[in-house]
Amino acid sequence: MKKTEFILQDLVSKIYQGAFPTNKLPTERSLASYYQVSRYTVQNALKELNAMGVIQAKHGSGIYVTPDALNNPLVFNALTRMPYSEIQNQMIYLKQRPLTANELQNFDIRNDDSQPQLAWEFLRRRLSHYEVTELERTVMPVRLFPHLDQAAVEGSIQQFVQSTGHRISHYITTYQTRLLTREEAQHLATKRQPAMIISNRCIWENSQVYALSENVAINYA
Repeated sequence: MKKTEFILQDLVSKIYQGAFPTNKLPTERSLASYYQVSRYTVQNALKELNAMGVIQAKHGSGIYVTPDALNNPLVFNALTRMPYSEIQNQMIYLKQRPLTANELQNFDIRNDDSQPQLAWEFLRRRLSHYEVTELERTVMPVRLFPHLDQAAVEGSIQQFVQSTGHRISHYITTYQTRLLTREEAQHLATKRQPAMIISNRCIWENSQVYALSENVAINYA
């Protein structure tokens, strides 16, 4: 692994483990000494962190972890540093189906026996530089989003949600690893291999869960 890449990953790990209680990073000189590299190498790693929105330099004061980064912990992978304009979403399917009992509970929706509550379910592939890197399956209540369509699925779901007038509060995220299923491997155009599974409960400011998603990612360092 390149020295810059190692420093970048190590700093990301330290930041989200709370290794810098004041949210201020050591100086470039201190980091160069700690990692036994040149200041130029440290500067390259810090430029990457700044581009990712994880740190910001305050003139005359130092380098600090950004509040937004602390409020929205990220999993570091190749997509973290990829501008959204360079990421493509390809819809595999979009369908309506009844909400399951577990989904009704998560969305805090009561079912009507005469007219079951419906869910949007979509599956999409995420591509970076024309390479498939993630597979995302998301469920959203039809009653909250009656006009979900292919354009929204292949664009930014965050922007679509915000366009309805709601503000996103936060995500409750869990991580695990497992082997790809055969179907997942086919969609990702790869062989069966270990993958990172990122499960999200997406929440509005009023504490309403508006989406449940599962991302299957294969290009993780």
